Formats: sequence, C-alpha cells, structure tokens
Amino acid sequence: MNNPHSSPIALLLCLLAIILTTVRSDGAFAQTDDRCSIYFVSTTPEKGNPAVIQEAYLADINTAVPCLIQVIERLGGQINSPAVEPDVKSRLLTATGALRAIMTRLDSASNLNNFITLFRERNNINVISALTYAARSDNKDLRLSSTLLLGNVIDNRFVCVPLTQLNDPEFMKAAEAPSGRANLLGVVSVVAPWAYKENYENIDKTRDYIGGQIGREDSSSMKNTLAILDNIQTRLKSQTNNSNKTVSLNTLDRAIIPNCRKYVQAYTPKLTSPENVNY
Repeated sequence: MNNPHSSPIALLLCLLAIILTTVRSDGAFAQTDDRCSIYFVSTTPEKGNPAVIQEAYLADINTAVPCLIQVIERLGGQINSPAVEPDVKSRLLTATGALRAIMTRLDSASNLNNFITLFRERNNINVISALTYAARSDNKDLRLSSTLLLGNVIDNRFVCVPLTQLNDPEFMKAAEAPSGRANLLGVVSVVAPWAYKENYENIDKTRDYIGGQIGREDSSSMKNTLAILDNIQTRLKSQTNNSNKTVSLNTLDRAIIPNCRKYVQAYTPKLTSPENVNY
C-alpha cells in the first residue's frame, strides 16, 4: 500500500493546511477551528469587493453552518453600530449570503429544521447582535440576508437584542432606518406568540414606543410598519393566561435575563427608555 503522506495529493493538503493557519493571524480571526479556517479565508474581500464562497464548501451544512456562524461571531466584536467598516461589511455580506443560500435551497421542512437547529445550537448574543445591526445597515443585500436569518432562528433567548436596538434613541437618523426598523419589528413578531413573561412585556412596551414614534412621523409612508405593529399586537393577544406570557425566562434558562440585562446596560448610545427592555 502506498504511503498516503508521500502522495502529491497529501502534499497539497499539507501545504493548504499551512497556508490556512498562517494567512490570518489578527485578533479577530486567531484561534479558529481548523475545519473552519477555509471559511475565514473565503470571506476575505477580493480587491475591495465581497468574496463568494465556493459551492463545494457549502454542500455539507453540518460543517458550513457552524463555521459561518463562527465567522459572524468573530466579526461581531467589531460591530457596534449599523455603520459597519467596509472590510467587516464585505465579510459579513459573504457569510450571511452563504447562509442564506444554504437555507433557501433546502428542499424540505425537515432540512430547514435541521438548519435552524444547527444554527441555534451554536448561536449566542454576539451573533444575534451582529445580524441585528446588519439588518439595519445601508446595504440592501446585507439587510435582506440578515433579516431572513434572524426571522428563522430568533428565539426567547436573544429577542432582547433587536428589542434593545429598536429602542436606540438614534435609530431613525440613518436614511435606511425605516427599512431597518420594519425588519427588526418583523423579527420580534416571530417570538410574540410564544414570548415568555419578560419578553412579552418588553415586546408590548416597545410596540407602544414605536407606535408613538410613527405618530410623530409621516404615517402615510409607514403603512408597512404600522401593519407589522398590528400583527405584533395580534400575535401577543393570541397568548392566554396559561401560556408563556405568565412564565419567567428563568424557567427556560437562568442565563437569559443576566445576558440580556448586560447587553442593555452596555448598549451605546445609552437608551432613553430603558424600561422598554427591562430584564
């Protein structure tokens, strides 16, 4: 039997491994899982333009999804506003676009559920924060991909993130703010029918807060947002006194409330209505 370590293919694989472990050594991408290195390399912008990850790297979702989430998580440490640096934005466009491509071509409900499970198993507040900022960015494709992902994976653990950003006192200063606000309200509406007590109350308060904002804006141009607010109210009212709205998040996971409280307290700019996200 031939020694596999002496074959040309093995040699190429060794060289590739060396390249992948040395091509990125900055703080954002250090200590990457070996199997995920190619995904970090593949998101590197090409001459200032977002890269496109090869289809071969997206075929195995059990590897691609966790690794792309890891890319987003690392980028999340550099994202604290919707005004994302060009290099970070390009990487985020590539990663979210790849996840969107994987998700939209799944051919059955069971495969989509598998995607969602894979995502939620590796999800954390930094990933959701990055996607939430991206859903209100100035890039339409980034907003679309991020909103689609959030709408499918958001849950009671992390809905405090879009709720916090919706209460950002400077949210509406950006030209894309109406679109971003509608995106995040749509994400929040997903959780409303099964929101636990703290989330239920904060969703309702934020809905009132946004409704008051629109009352001071040109409501004729906000029909879509008003419709989403009405939908949130309807979905909240679908809960009964025996459903999740009477049950504390602590019964789900005792880490949720401290994590959300920390996110709210660290958020900049400082919220002027912190009572709307009371954890």
